[in-house]
Amino acid sequence: YKDDDRKEQLSTLHTLRQQAQKEESGDRYYAMSDFICPVDAGKKDYIGMFAVSAGFGLEELIAKYQADHDDYRSIMAKALADRLAEALAEKIHEEIRKVYWGYNSDEQLQANDLFSVKYPGIRPAPGYPSQ
Repeated sequence: YKDDDRKEQLSTLHTLRQQAQKEESGDRYYAMSDFICPVDAGKKDYIGMFAVSAGFGLEELIAKYQADHDDYRSIMAKALADRLAEALAEKIHEEIRKVYWGYNSDEQLQANDLFSVKYPGIRPAPGYPSQ
């Protein structure tokens, strides 16, 4: 919306449902819209987002490696930037769950739990289905 009066809609945010196969057949496949209060509920609600990158300057570095015909370093630079961005997104998402929103402050999940989406809510990743 344009402002808190919510009379003028500026745009619509389209999201995907989770794509990862769930362990239980009755588990829901969430989308961000499942966590936003409907307009007709009469409550003001908000959506938060974050973006991460570990690729600033990466294109120039890759171009240098490719000019040097160093495919190994080119591939490794791309992979490292991807993994660093993914790790940062996981860390930020954990802090949001435990600290900033605090709805799961005593969470003690292991890596496999994160991969299996055992946390409440959703970690949206526009651009690719990481859930």
